[in-house]
Amino acid sequence: MEDLLTALDGCVSAEKILGYLNLSDGRPDSRCHASLNQAYAFLANHGDKQPWLTLAQWLEERLDEFKAAGATAFKNDRQARKTLELLAPFLEAYRAFHSDLLGHLDDADMFLPFFLARALETLLKLGLEKGFPRQPEPFLKLALERINDFTGYRPVAILETRPSGKPYPHEWFCCVPLYHRASGFAWGPYESLVRQALEILRSSDPSLLHEARLELEYLDEIALDVRGYDHSHPANLRPNFFFGEWDPHCIDNQGRFRRLVLRKSLLDIFLQMQEEGDAEQAFETAAVLAGAILMASAVTGILPGTHEASASLGTLVPRVARMRDTFYESLIALQEEPRRTRLREGKKQARQAFGQARQSLNTLLGRKRAAHVQRRFLALLLANMGHLDSARAEARKIEAASGRILAEILGILRLSHVEIERGLGAQAVERPGQAFQLVQRGIECGALADPWNILGFQGLFPLSPAREDSARDSRVDELLLIMEQIFLLISRLMSLAAADGDEALVAKLEEGLEAKAKWWDRFASWEVDGVRHVHGDENFYSAQIMARALLKWYHRGETLADLAFWKEQVASIHTTQAYSTVVDLLLRKGDQVATQGLLMSWLNQGMQTPLENGRHSFHALAARWLLITVVHRERMNASQVEGRHAAVRLFFDQLEANAEEIWGLSTLYDVFPDPAAKEDDPFHSAYESMSFQETQGDRHEGGISDPRPDSSFHLEEQAEDLLSNLRFLHSLARLWQITAYYLGMRSEANSKDLQALQRWKELASSRLKALRNFAIRWHNYPIPQPGNDADSLMEYQRRAQLREELVHWLVITEVEQARAVIAIQCALGEANQPPGEPWQEAFIVLERAIVAGDPAPVRLALAPFTKLLSKEKLLYLPLSRGGTPGRIFQVRLIQKCLNFLLLNLPRLGLVQETFALLTLAVKMEDPAPGKGQGVSEFNLHFQLAFSALLESVTEIADDIDDSDLVELLSQLLEPFEKLWITQSLTGKLSSCEALLDTNLFDRVRDFIETYGQDIFHPRFMTLGNLLGVMRHGTDKYLRALEENPDPLHPVKLAQALGDRITREEAARLLSVILPCVAENFDEFKDFNSSSTLSNYGNKLHVLLSFLRVKAVFERRAWMLVPALSVHEALVKAKRPKAAKLWQKQLADAT
Repeated sequence: MEDLLTALDGCVSAEKILGYLNLSDGRPDSRCHASLNQAYAFLANHGDKQPWLTLAQWLEERLDEFKAAGATAFKNDRQARKTLELLAPFLEAYRAFHSDLLGHLDDADMFLPFFLARALETLLKLGLEKGFPRQPEPFLKLALERINDFTGYRPVAILETRPSGKPYPHEWFCCVPLYHRASGFAWGPYESLVRQALEILRSSDPSLLHEARLELEYLDEIALDVRGYDHSHPANLRPNFFFGEWDPHCIDNQGRFRRLVLRKSLLDIFLQMQEEGDAEQAFETAAVLAGAILMASAVTGILPGTHEASASLGTLVPRVARMRDTFYESLIALQEEPRRTRLREGKKQARQAFGQARQSLNTLLGRKRAAHVQRRFLALLLANMGHLDSARAEARKIEAASGRILAEILGILRLSHVEIERGLGAQAVERPGQAFQLVQRGIECGALADPWNILGFQGLFPLSPAREDSARDSRVDELLLIMEQIFLLISRLMSLAAADGDEALVAKLEEGLEAKAKWWDRFASWEVDGVRHVHGDENFYSAQIMARALLKWYHRGETLADLAFWKEQVASIHTTQAYSTVVDLLLRKGDQVATQGLLMSWLNQGMQTPLENGRHSFHALAARWLLITVVHRERMNASQVEGRHAAVRLFFDQLEANAEEIWGLSTLYDVFPDPAAKEDDPFHSAYESMSFQETQGDRHEGGISDPRPDSSFHLEEQAEDLLSNLRFLHSLARLWQITAYYLGMRSEANSKDLQALQRWKELASSRLKALRNFAIRWHNYPIPQPGNDADSLMEYQRRAQLREELVHWLVITEVEQARAVIAIQCALGEANQPPGEPWQEAFIVLERAIVAGDPAPVRLALAPFTKLLSKEKLLYLPLSRGGTPGRIFQVRLIQKCLNFLLLNLPRLGLVQETFALLTLAVKMEDPAPGKGQGVSEFNLHFQLAFSALLESVTEIADDIDDSDLVELLSQLLEPFEKLWITQSLTGKLSSCEALLDTNLFDRVRDFIETYGQDIFHPRFMTLGNLLGVMRHGTDKYLRALEENPDPLHPVKLAQALGDRITREEAARLLSVILPCVAENFDEFKDFNSSSTLSNYGNKLHVLLSFLRVKAVFERRAWMLVPALSVHEALVKAKRPKAAKLWQKQLADAT
């Protein structure tokens, strides 16, 4: 080391650096910068791995020597000595302060020469202002505040309740300077690249630079943004954001930006490109970097307000793209031979100036983005599975702090639930606090969304001052999900502690939950429509009430509580979460009497306490209660079985009494009044003036709410009430099906069971016709026709989607009601009447044989059933493409019955019969002549049947050797795989497969090149607008385009309709293009952010070319589904060796 420092003395004068440190006032000095840069470069080039520390050591040693020698400038060396002593602790403090934001970096990535100069200047100036400290910690904290001066583009919502209108302290950091006007270029990996790019810009046409708002005479500094690249951050939707920006916080007294900031991820890609090429490649790379700088400057502007607040990115991007292309063209013209000729030849080959280098950039950027997405997905997957160590290992590979922190939080939350299940409650109790601290750290360093912005920006992320330039902030959904999970975890821990009588732990958890709820509720996120409802106070209140009730329950001695006890407790329960948590816990404890009473109280308060809220669902818990009640009957005596039957009958009577108006269809009649139908509705008034009295003596009053007032768009205003009504009826029908199966297993049903089944069948049957009528009327409900503007089309799409959702729920509720009728008739046996359709009568016989569990009668019943079923069709058109509710109902009912058979036949060992039924399903999907392509659900039928078959085989193969099992499954796979492939070839997996027709794609490409520039602009290419045009009809869109021309912005296609192209041909081509983009909108966004051609609407066919390749890949992957199902079954069966053998066999085959 001494030899190295001695050699350094011969190259650099330590006296100049130390003189600055000891005598200056801390203002930047170019000579000191140059000396530091030279010394740093000398050490690094001679193999020093930590030149920043060695440099400080060298300076301290030379300072000692100068003082000992009596040098006049260093007689009082306190200023220089204190500054140097503070440098190492300061670098450690900086590293610790940014352990989240910059945790992916090595010290060598940050502590480059000019960064050290900035650090020394900060320490020196602060020491002169405040005095050099004896205790360095407070001083270093102030120094960090001084040096952290950059956040970049970071919208901050200004709210009255917000304590500060600035980003959080840990979001600010110090960019690494690469260039100073007076000091030159810093030594480092980027020196040559940045130098060459800046030289290219200096030689460029000044008018071009002026147009790009790049005034080089005002460029004081080029710095490096060393934060990790976060593909999921919505800021990346800003045009050219990945390239860089002017620092919005570095402004001179004339309002000009003076520091240009480039992204480290971008320069790393350029370095990789230079390393892979020769000198000419290095020049092209530097030229593309110069173009990137030009575009970054053009988007930001040279001073605040360069672009008008109303100017949208949609109008800005085309101008920037044209300027970029002009720059590259002019740069080629400036080159000397033979480089100019070579660049022009390259332009012809790549179809754009510097095309090869630009395409290389986009390719490497695409790889970087893909790697980020894959690693992030894997880390979060492992975290959600509870493999925290594996998640951490994968997260360490992620540059962006968001992926690392999110994986850590989710892993801790999942681990807590695992610890609860394993009885490690003491460890689990600490997890919510750990997760909450990580949430706060994530928010403060910008890894998670700023919760103030949820309300301030309504869940959106503003990409520019223009109102229309806002995108949904997916990070908001992540933050809300995390907070909800933290609240739920604490609630669960409180309920468990209360059920065990641990009052001290309940109090501790309650205190922590209250503090977290108060902190969260400051942000008022629940006031924003369209985002997850997470209210801290509601969660705290629910958990508190729940815990107190469970403590009282515990102190009763864990005896089964009567309903009178819970009647007292539920008086204070008014939230979905509280009901759900208590019912879930009591079900786990086996207190079915109490849970039944709680469920009914919840249902009775359905208008005040929603039956569903996120993961909390009355319907799921009611199904759990019913399943727990009816299972394990074989272990009971006759009296116990009869008691269970009575409990089930009582359960449905209670449902009817407490459901009030949602038991029938009164909510639906409120929207479409039909007095005649309402009078005939047997379930509308059955309990209108009735109270239901429990055998235990509790009373539950019920009533029908007043009709809602009429409005202009009923479906929109009353959608939530309608959906709530339909979800209940849907759930009720499924409960009837479970009960019918249970009662149908009895060899002899008693009279009470038969009466109940008969009544439920009548109720379900009477609802079928009403639901069908409502589905038809709502399907035909008119929606106001849209205009041709994007806002109008998006509003039309939203309303049409809402109408479709309501009709969808009507249809699937009708299907479940019809399936309930069939199931009940199966339970009633020969005493019933057939429901109408011939195949349904045969299905009832077949279902009853399956319930009996004897394969022989099943085989006999299959033949007549399949003969009748073969006359039906299994295809339907979706509502958006002209389908009808009646047709969809018929097909969905057949599909549901088929699924029952395909799930149960393999379990009876009927392999050939399963295969025959799947073959029949393929034949039933032959489209009717002239009906077009319908919706096929064969893949669901196949996967259900094949998975059941594989499960049955692996269950009985415990004693079979792994290799023999693999051979057996190979033989089993062969016929099913052939059937899968045969059927798959008859349909299309996506709209993009239409583009595989070469003739059609050629027409599409010609259409885009000719007319695309005026059509496929950013405003048009939003997802909502695309869906609106598709739903309204491309022909209607073209007609409106033709009839309402814009004289200021003429559209070439509108002028050509009926002349150079027919409206029918244009509509046909648009109907091919738009679904391809809409179905692959994530790829379209990637195309926008990575391809230089995305700025031009007439280049959209480049994306479609990629989507053609993707369609081929997806088709090949689809063919492997059966083989992959075998591997999945082996993993589930815990046969890892067999799974590996199968994986190797599949890899060899593909």
